[in-house]
Amino acid sequence: MKFISLKIDKRLDIQALRGLAIIYIMAFHIFPDKFTNGFIGVDIFFVLSGFLITMILDQSKPITAFVVADFFRKRIQRIFPAYYLLLTIVIIFGGSGHLINIDFEILLTDSIWAFIFLSNVHDWIKNNDYFAAVISFFITIGNFNFLLHTWSLAVEMQFYLLAPLIMKIRREFTYGNIIVIVISVLSLILHLEAQASQSFSFIFSRLWQFFCGTLAFHLSKMNNRIFVSDYYLKAWKALTILSLIIISPLSIIIHLNEKLCRILVTGAVTIIIAGKWQDLSEKYLTLLGLDFIGDLSYSLYLIHWPCIIFIKYIYDISYFDLNGFDFLFFDN
Repeated sequence: MKFISLKIDKRLDIQALRGLAIIYIMAFHIFPDKFTNGFIGVDIFFVLSGFLITMILDQSKPITAFVVADFFRKRIQRIFPAYYLLLTIVIIFGGSGHLINIDFEILLTDSIWAFIFLSNVHDWIKNNDYFAAVISFFITIGNFNFLLHTWSLAVEMQFYLLAPLIMKIRREFTYGNIIVIVISVLSLILHLEAQASQSFSFIFSRLWQFFCGTLAFHLSKMNNRIFVSDYYLKAWKALTILSLIIISPLSIIIHLNEKLCRILVTGAVTIIIAGKWQDLSEKYLTLLGLDFIGDLSYSLYLIHWPCIIFIKYIYDISYFDLNGFDFLFFDN
């Protein structure tokens, strides 16, 4: 199998993981009190991005200016049209009388930062608490964040800017791999020790997750090129099954420490997409059509949060509830 061809070898397990990730994120954003760990969907996306970007850049040797330009062109073609269309629609909708002045002014400010893919930096400057914004059912005037979810797209775009340089370091420096490993360890330490706003949305506290995707890609290449013992195969199969359990829906309803949950899920996704037991992963993950949902994951990610907030704002909904027969509970 020619592993580096995205067009030829569409990984159904990766598409299904995308589908699972967006379901978890939407569940958390709509019902944060029920699906408390749904934020792990973003962690899944970061590992997958590291894998796929490494796969793309691995096709080009060496990393030249032309290669970098072509890489950015393709990223722009994929991300920008839908992203800027969303920003335009949100601004137009917000400015057409649906928002009071103060909330529209906040939306415009947030849009400027989102436009240049620096929403995460803006959140850091303002010391915004992502979890408080999601979990707070009773949102007050002047406290609506219609573009809260764009922080993760900002982090991904910032990683895209760094990815060619990282690949070049790995290939052309004598101790390139060691440098990347050191950066990964420092990134994980920063993630564990930094303040909440920095730990959550700062690109350098998330690099370790992208690098886990890079590791998974190189493991996948090794798995298809070397002969391994039965013991190795059985051990890897056991790890794959354990990893599938870790990312199962149980993971978003069991109360676990946020950072421990993030580390477990990051490791599990790394093992799954390393691909030694790809058939097993695909069989499990595609049972409910998750691969189809994965094809829609980017669009769903873009639109779901603004829709949630506009519904809350316009209809004065305090929260969404799963209990009883009424799906929406309105303020009296």
